[in-house]
Amino acid sequence: MTISSENGSKVVEEVARSDILSAETGAPFALRAPLITGFEDAKGLVASGRLSGATIDALIRIPYGDPTNGEAAVYALGAAKVRRRNARRVVLTLVAILEDSTLKNEVRAQAPEEIGVHVHHQQRALRRLAVNALRRQLRDPSPDVRFWSAFGLALLSEREARHDLRRLQHDQAIVPGWWSLGDEASDALDIIEGRIPP
Repeated sequence: MTISSENGSKVVEEVARSDILSAETGAPFALRAPLITGFEDAKGLVASGRLSGATIDALIRIPYGDPTNGEAAVYALGAAKVRRRNARRVVLTLVAILEDSTLKNEVRAQAPEEIGVHVHHQQRALRRLAVNALRRQLRDPSPDVRFWSAFGLALLSEREARHDLRRLQHDQAIVPGWWSLGDEASDALDIIEGRIPP
């Protein structure tokens, strides 16, 4: 899987490699017991402290090989503490997951919030890549992906996205358990422009 930046250069070459071996056993991760089996496991993993490189590798592969736990894996990737040397890989993976239309929408929709959390501390070029991906996903066919992309842009207080968000203010698609996409776009604009949403 690859993602291209605006100038077409390859940014991510191998987000979900199948040949990564477990540091403990030398066996492919697919042959080991599942790392997580739902959100409670993901929350426990996040609470355990910084993730090792091997754990990050395993989490990266879950959305592509285990659709049942993909959403929880994306949550764990984004919410957990990672070493600085792994942070770029995590952000690039989250962007790749967000933009991969072959994944379940629920999995993709988890990525924008986690991108918003991680990108605050990243280099300008990586932030730009993530912001551009979030802005593109405001036009995604999935209301869930559009909704959470608006939320991710609000987390980043991304002023350049205001025009895109204004276009969504009339979108009345409802995200189950939440509210309309238009209301989320309005809330995102309020946050970006320094107002408190209703």
